Amino acid sequence: MTYEGPDVWSYSFGADGGWTVQAAIGEIPPARHGAASIFDPIRSRIIVHGGWDGRRILSDTWELSLQDPPAWSRLTTVGDAPVSYVAAAIYDPLRDRMIVSGGLGPDVTSQHNVWSLSLKGVFEWTPLVTLGDWRPRGGHAAVYDEQRDRMVVFGGGLPDADSWATYNDTWALALSGVGVWCSLDTAGQPLGQRPRDRAFHSLVQDPIGDRMIMVGGFVPGPFSKGPFDDAWEFRFDDLTWHLISPGDAAVPVWTAPDAVYDSRRRRELVFENDWLWALQLATEGRGRRRTVFEDVALVGDADVSLRLIGPNPFWESFAAEVSLRGTAPASLDLFDVSGRRVWSQAIGPEAGRRLLVRAEGVGRLRPGVYLLSLTQEHQTRTMRVVHAR
Repeated sequence: MTYEGPDVWSYSFGADGGWTVQAAIGEIPPARHGAASIFDPIRSRIIVHGGWDGRRILSDTWELSLQDPPAWSRLTTVGDAPVSYVAAAIYDPLRDRMIVSGGLGPDVTSQHNVWSLSLKGVFEWTPLVTLGDWRPRGGHAAVYDEQRDRMVVFGGGLPDADSWATYNDTWALALSGVGVWCSLDTAGQPLGQRPRDRAFHSLVQDPIGDRMIMVGGFVPGPFSKGPFDDAWEFRFDDLTWHLISPGDAAVPVWTAPDAVYDSRRRRELVFENDWLWALQLATEGRGRRRTVFEDVALVGDADVSLRLIGPNPFWESFAAEVSLRGTAPASLDLFDVSGRRVWSQAIGPEAGRRLLVRAEGVGRLRPGVYLLSLTQEHQTRTMRVVHAR
């Protein structure tokens, strides 16, 4: 399940599965992007904190209870909550708390700090005392290494004038006692044998394989690099990175993917826009690993489609490929994270044809994340685009 606002969607893998909108009840949080979130397995809920609503950085905390129907409620917290977006978060199962690291905030101190939110009893935000030379950052990703009771972080960076200074370093923070940041870049691997610097990638832990897996991401700015279609594994036993080969699969490029670990089927699910892929994870004997990429078929009316041609991120304009069903009129719209339409173009009737639509004049918009939506009658296709002027 994922949330960027105001809709909540879920994907079912059953015989009649596919994406469906969840009619959530309760007080609905304002739309945002770049929020930190975790899944609380004890209480079957999602915790969402902070983010950016297109005007300001947020510090509110919400829970989505995964009952039927899902229910939103704002958490009443004590303590100074972090004011940040594009931070990284993990669930700490030993201490029943949410850990939030870094993120872009009002000053460099907030981009360096680590906070905990207790999830049992009083919801209290507490800044953690940490030692070490971990650099401030946002747009990074983190996992919980359960065997060693630590948080492991990779990549991210900070805005630098019109571009970003991005990192490809790997750090671990011990979660017991006074936390100490420790660099895991100890194997001396040359650049070609480890991932290049990036931000807004995904990261999940494979506990059976004792590794974490990183997919996609990009370097923001006018001289952007990416988005990337690569996937890497970082082995905790020998602290080395290894490129994962996709085999025969044509893997999409991933600008800012989300990913979760599916423990029942032992796979990583990576999704962004209309793409949903599964990385089938397996171990074949001691020291031998196998990872297979598979496209997960989406259920729905496939004859109405939306595909971004690029560039993404965009600066002055971008192009999208659309196909329509029947002869009913359609529209292609661009929305900001608050739900305000900032650009629109009527399309059709061009049934059965693939059309190239160019969005001109969008370079005047503020930098940030936008939703591109194709609508024809009751059908809608939506994807995320980034303006990085």
